[in-house]
Amino acid sequence: MLESERIDAPKVELAAADFEGILLNGQPFRLSDQKGKVVFLNFWATWCSPCLKEMPDMQELQKELGSKILVLAVGMGEEAERIEKFQKKHQFEFQILPDPEMTVTQLYGVRNIPITYLVNTSGIVVGRALGPREWTRPKLLEFFENLASEQPTP
Repeated sequence: MLESERIDAPKVELAAADFEGILLNGQPFRLSDQKGKVVFLNFWATWCSPCLKEMPDMQELQKELGSKILVLAVGMGEEAERIEKFQKKHQFEFQILPDPEMTVTQLYGVRNIPITYLVNTSGIVVGRALGPREWTRPKLLEFFENLASEQPTP
């Protein structure tokens, strides 16, 4: 299923690299605290047109799956003030993490954006998508629903 959507699955089981930061809304965030949820980890920038193109689908994905998924957009090299201006214009409701020093970006080896890592309920990376996607296609919604129904392993 992932291949038909141009999403690469890792060849070996790979735990998502843990990180922490302050979300745009001022709340502290730590990836390892999200076990039990599917995490849609997207890297983007305000100047990236393809990034903006997929954001409405990311918004819809968060609405469709609610608390089963956490859509997190990491602002690559972006200061909070710049992202706040962008956010005032677009009003996305998913979580945004400014990454002005590119700490998280470097941790994940991101060079090209948009790129999205799909993390299952146990904190394992199950897919990586380079470039924009239509994230609310029925096949992908079913994939996310199935991921969300998995019981996390300790």
